[in-house]
Amino acid sequence: MRISIISTLFLLSFSFPSIAQSNNNSKNVQDNNLYARIGYHLPFFDFTINDAADKGEPIDYNANVPFAVNVSLNYKSFSLSVSKNFRSSVEQGALIETNYTDIQFSYLRNRFGVELYYQNYKGYNLYDGSKFGSVEGDFISARPDINTQNIGLNAYYLFKKNKSLKTLLNHFTRPDKFDFSFLLMSSFNSLKLNSSRNMIPATETIYYGDNSDYRGGRYNVLSVAPGVSLSIPIRKFYISTVLNAGYGISYSENNYSNINQQGIENFVKFNLKFAYGYSAKRFIVGMASNLDSLLPINGESDLEFQTFSGTVNIFLGVKF
Repeated sequence: MRISIISTLFLLSFSFPSIAQSNNNSKNVQDNNLYARIGYHLPFFDFTINDAADKGEPIDYNANVPFAVNVSLNYKSFSLSVSKNFRSSVEQGALIETNYTDIQFSYLRNRFGVELYYQNYKGYNLYDGSKFGSVEGDFISARPDINTQNIGLNAYYLFKKNKSLKTLLNHFTRPDKFDFSFLLMSSFNSLKLNSSRNMIPATETIYYGDNSDYRGGRYNVLSVAPGVSLSIPIRKFYISTVLNAGYGISYSENNYSNINQQGIENFVKFNLKFAYGYSAKRFIVGMASNLDSLLPINGESDLEFQTFSGTVNIFLGVKF
């Protein structure tokens, strides 16, 4: 379902450039210093719990944010972005809605940049609970008590001269020519996962032993991920993508009903950014997505924790 929703938004956003085609009577995009942008925002932060021996079923918990709005401001190299959910009027069935807040600040120069972010998701649903004898919306699958809080910093270095991370990462401006570049991404994030009761369904506890009363934890992850970027301008349209893959190490603390257990975990990190749009002299419309995943490898715990998160943002921007 998550993939189908994202795919639908990608297709819908192709119709947006027609909104901006009549607005070509202002100063050139590169002369602008102040930008404002608003957009429909689809965020997700899903996580999976597995037993290390891989004998049981994967336990997937998904956030449910049907409607959120993003507002962004950019002045020269500085950007501030705030996203917040609003209660949807669309019937959600037995699924509970997630309360979502996201605040991001970035400073991006030509070859170096940093991003700071705070993300909070409150309320989750157990995916495909029927595997565990659950019915959608019951005490097992509807989990308003689960809360994820993610605070982090990303740093980027672009190896190619005369290129702009600002154009590549925040999409307030259009790339001026075709480009293929190498870059390095380094990240530190502190993820805190809380719940008031056990997160392992009763049907799966046999596979988790002493970890069967797992209730969350804190995961401090440091990662380094080299990558590549591609920018393609086509008249006033543009396409850009950035792919990073690397290694992360985490000092982890798993929380149980009566004790906490510390350990070192290893992760493979993937990050994909993809955007396209239409940039007129005064307006810019398009779609920007950011997908991130941490996959565990060779950890000290009998319990494995992995995440899949990201955003899809369909936006309209104004250049002042």
